[in-house]
Amino acid sequence: MICPLCKNEKWDVDICPKCGLDENEALLTKAKELKLAERYLEAGDLFQKFIQLEPGEENALRMLATCLSIETISRRDVMLFERTRKALTQALDNDWAWDQGHQF
Repeated sequence: MICPLCKNEKWDVDICPKCGLDENEALLTKAKELKLAERYLEAGDLFQKFIQLEPGEENALRMLATCLSIETISRRDVMLFERTRKALTQALDNDWAWDQGHQF
């Protein structure tokens, strides 16, 4: 397996020997880096993978919804809109008080 963060190809049992992170931490760290670099769709894909591994992670779900919302608004892509709607709905179901989610 290749580490999502440092791209090391020799993945140890639980921890990447190069960056010292497990798969979940590496995915989340790389997703945050991509979000900061305004590469929202790529970040969203990694947040989605992280959520599949950690389904109860509300902060990652909010970040996924944020990335997808920004990308959908900028692209005005109908196909991306459905994916965004699902992420926003799930994030708001988990935390109705999330103001930014309501704004999107």
